[in-house]
Amino acid sequence: FDPDFSDSYICPLCFEPFQERDLDQTLANPLTLEHVPPESLGGKPVLLTCKICNSTHGHQLDTALEALLRKSDVLAFLPRSSAQIEISAGGGRMSSKLTVTDQGELSVSVQRQNSNPVLAEKLCAVLSNPPRTYRAPDPLSDHLTNTVTTEFPITFHFRRSPDERKGDLALLRIAYLLAFQKFGHAWLLNGPLHRVREQLQRPNETLLSGAQRINFEFPDEHLGVNIIKHPKELQCFLVVFDVTTSSRKQRFAIALPGPSSPGIDVYDNIQQLLYGREGSVDIKLEYPGDADFVGEKNLSFASHVLWQKHTA
Repeated sequence: FDPDFSDSYICPLCFEPFQERDLDQTLANPLTLEHVPPESLGGKPVLLTCKICNSTHGHQLDTALEALLRKSDVLAFLPRSSAQIEISAGGGRMSSKLTVTDQGELSVSVQRQNSNPVLAEKLCAVLSNPPRTYRAPDPLSDHLTNTVTTEFPITFHFRRSPDERKGDLALLRIAYLLAFQKFGHAWLLNGPLHRVREQLQRPNETLLSGAQRINFEFPDEHLGVNIIKHPKELQCFLVVFDVTTSSRKQRFAIALPGPSSPGIDVYDNIQQLLYGREGSVDIKLEYPGDADFVGEKNLSFASHVLWQKHTA
């Protein structure tokens, strides 16, 4: 492989080449530090992407993943979790923030300034004068007083329903960039990855079928980039990583196709073998090690060499 340019950097997402001068942040589309995973989910700046890819994917994909994780934390009543919601009652509605405290209690703070004033007034009227239920005393009871029950018929709505598809693409993007960080530019010379990049660049379309996530509990020793060597139908690179919210740390394992069979078909194979039938599948992983695949020139094509070695 003999490149036709030198002293350049290729954005791994859009494939546009950049020069050292493109580090100037006053340019329209400079190279920017990319946090992987997103900084809000515990990521660190580990590589460069162009500003357009960084900001566009952050807006379209990373925000969807964050919303999904926050919603999951709140629904699990995990301490320190929160989500933007709307509460409604009596025809009124108001923007609010739902928080689970350290003690596991629910706290709702209303945000009247972000709400429709007419609907907010209706809701306030219900909250200030809630309906009451009166029950006559039980003649067989020692307590001969009326019982008054105050009820708050409030409904909670998540303000925006998180886009699960885009959240999954955000996880795919994290895995793709972590593999690029490990193996460098030669990693991009992997034909089936073109479809992955195309899907990330066009998140509103469905270009990949099957499943990219493997829902196994992988131990710490497999954090990073692995190769699934068995069964052959599932041979792929498997990237295992953690994301952290204010409430917990979650581990994900995302598949990326290798340069040869099964290639992009691995996603359909994952769907069929792991989620489309009953029974268990024995998966064998190979961890390629922690060598400096980017800094050592003789290791530039390590991803391809390791793939051939472990999937033969």
